[in-house]
Amino acid sequence: MAPAAAPHKSVFAVPPLVRAVFDAFPLVTYPACPAPARCPPPSSRPRLYAWSTPAEARKPGGGYSFDPECLKWQMYLRFCGVKFTTVPSNSSACPSSSGGLPFLIPPPPPPPPNAMPPSPPPPPITAPKLVQWARSRSQHGRGEDDDGDIERGDVQAFLELLDNEIHDAVLYTTHMHPPNLHNLTVPLYAPCAASTPLLRPLMAAQLRAAALARLRRPHPGTLDRDSIFADAAAALDALSMLLGADSWFFNGKAPGLLDAAVFAYLNVILTAGWAEDWPGGLGWAVRRRQNLVAFRERVHEWCQGGVVDK
Repeated sequence: MAPAAAPHKSVFAVPPLVRAVFDAFPLVTYPACPAPARCPPPSSRPRLYAWSTPAEARKPGGGYSFDPECLKWQMYLRFCGVKFTTVPSNSSACPSSSGGLPFLIPPPPPPPPNAMPPSPPPPPITAPKLVQWARSRSQHGRGEDDDGDIERGDVQAFLELLDNEIHDAVLYTTHMHPPNLHNLTVPLYAPCAASTPLLRPLMAAQLRAAALARLRRPHPGTLDRDSIFADAAAALDALSMLLGADSWFFNGKAPGLLDAAVFAYLNVILTAGWAEDWPGGLGWAVRRRQNLVAFRERVHEWCQGGVVDK
């Protein structure tokens, strides 16, 4: 009888000595690490990433951002009846296409049955696209024609007054005046650096330099503080005259983007607690225009009166 053939050894066979080592240390799959404590939990609501403090973001409706641009979009979403969660964030979290805060992450769509692989997360909604996104999901019956005056030239002109003349005065107050820069701006926009004595002056210098570069674009040469605040006062005069005794700007039947933007600046100016050691500061200029003060109070009460989900 012919002898049995020796078993064929594959070139990929594991040597006995190596196998013995691996058998002594079998492969173990450990459970997934939990998400960081600061990571927002899964939610069916859209998440608005904005400049804010954790304490403020936990308030009903997401509270009020200390940044006028972020607060504008918080208010517009509320005006549209969109319920959302505010997530305190910073510039390092911004998508490359957004250009800055805020941006919104929509809730993920429900997965289809037996979906393999799972659907990719929805892309972020950046600020230029928030109006259209909020309109399409409005709970207050806004359609494409409602708030359509956003595209009107006069509305755009007043939005530009806020984004230029009044924004420049805010920027000068918060970044160019040392008490405000060190006591308010750095702790709000760079809280980690604010708690580190070695980093605090460096971050203050960086924030001031960025603000100075922004201010020099419309104000080349030496900054003239009186001119900046005179332009802001003129812009406030124009807004006060436009509002008059109406409830909303342009006598609208409901608040729109201009109302959200005006409230954002008024709320920041009147509640930030800035030091304004010169005549004609923004706080003084706003308080002289009583209809603007009343507008801010009316919108604040509107938010606290049950319109915002609690």
